[in-house]
Amino acid sequence: MDTEENTFILLRGLVWSATEEDIKTFLHDCNVKEVVLTTNDRGRPTGNAFVHLDTEADVEKAMAHNREYLRERFVLVEEIYEAQYIRETKEFVSQTGNVNKKSETELEGNLENGNEAKRRKTEKDKIADHMECNEEEQGNAK
Repeated sequence: MDTEENTFILLRGLVWSATEEDIKTFLHDCNVKEVVLTTNDRGRPTGNAFVHLDTEADVEKAMAHNREYLRERFVLVEEIYEAQYIRETKEFVSQTGNVNKKSETELEGNLENGNEAKRRKTEKDKIADHMECNEEEQGNAK
């Protein structure tokens, strides 16, 4: 028998300036354990937040806020499973300052991979520039 409660929701359509405090105010009748505001590759807010609530009763209360307004935008509230919560939030820092699930080694590896990709791109750019110069020289020689 499955006795584990599903206590996770996704908020979509948030104003980009929404904070953890705004979300707790929006879900004023729920016991919020954690809020993870997501960002894109450039570090800008996506308008989504993953929220871990205390009980399934809190999830039911949160669902009652579906399409209610937080400032000038209405917010969609969706119940999600723990697996999705973990998968989607593992790379984000929660507003409480905890890094979710990704190890420092993995983060360092991603940084090294990014630097390697930049180095390869720079080499390709140099080759492309060199080829353009050669084509220009050949055009001027005619």
